[in-house]
Amino acid sequence: MEHLRIYLLGTFRLYRDGVLLTSRDWQIRHARQLFKLLFTERGHSVPASKVIDLLWPDSAEHTHKTLRGVASILRSVLEPERASGAPSRFVPRGSLGYTLQLPVDGTVWVDSIEFERLLDETNTGHESPKRRRLLEAALQLYTGDYLAEDEDESWTLAERARLRERYFSSALSLMETQRKLNLYNEVISVGRRALGLDICREPFYPLIMYCQVALGDTVGALQTFEQCRQELHNRLGVDPSPQTLKLHTELLRGEL
Repeated sequence: MEHLRIYLLGTFRLYRDGVLLTSRDWQIRHARQLFKLLFTERGHSVPASKVIDLLWPDSAEHTHKTLRGVASILRSVLEPERASGAPSRFVPRGSLGYTLQLPVDGTVWVDSIEFERLLDETNTGHESPKRRRLLEAALQLYTGDYLAEDEDESWTLAERARLRERYFSSALSLMETQRKLNLYNEVISVGRRALGLDICREPFYPLIMYCQVALGDTVGALQTFEQCRQELHNRLGVDPSPQTLKLHTELLRGEL
C-alpha cells in the first residue's frame, strides 16, 4: 500500500513512498490540476460539468471523454499497484461527479491539514510551553500560500485566503507569546517572515519595533517604522495607524 506525502503550501509536491513525483509521473498537467481541484473541494462531489468549466474553460467537444481519461491517469498516479478495474481508494467512480477521498489509515500526510491540526490544538484558552511549540511547528509548515503556483485559478482563492488569514493571526499570537517571554530575536524573525508574505501587514511592524528597542537597536526600530510608512504609502496609499504613529513618537522621544 502506497504512502503519500503531499505539500500544498508553497510549491506543490507529492511524494509516493518517499519518491517525488515528476511531470513524467503525472503524464499530463491536467492530471495534477484535477488532483489539486478535487483536494480543494474535498468532502464534496464535483459534477463533471463543473470540473470541465474550471479546468477546460475554453473546451471544445469531447471534453467529457477527456476528463474520464485524465481521471484514469490520476488514479494510476495515486495507486500504481491497483489492479485494472479495481475500485480506487482515492477517486472512486460515481454517477454524481468526482470526489477525492483521503484514507484515514495514516498512509496519507498533507501539510495544510497538519498545519490546521496543530493550530486547532492551540485553542486551549491559556498560554503554555506546549501551545508555543504547537504554534512554532504549525508556522514552520507554512512555506508559502496555498497552491501558490495556481494563484490565478478561481477555485483556489477562497481556500488560499482562509489559510493565509490563519497563518497571519497565528504568527501574531506566537509573537505576542514570545515577547512576553523576552524572546525578542524570535519575535523579529517570525515578524520578518510574515512580512515576506505580505509587506503591508501593519500589525507586525510595531511588534518588531518594540523588540528592536528592547535589544537596544533604536536605529533599527526607526528603520522598521520608515519601511512600514513607505510600504503602506506606496502600495496602499495610506498612512500608518494612530497606534503605530504613537509608538514612533514615543521612540523619537526616548520614552520606550
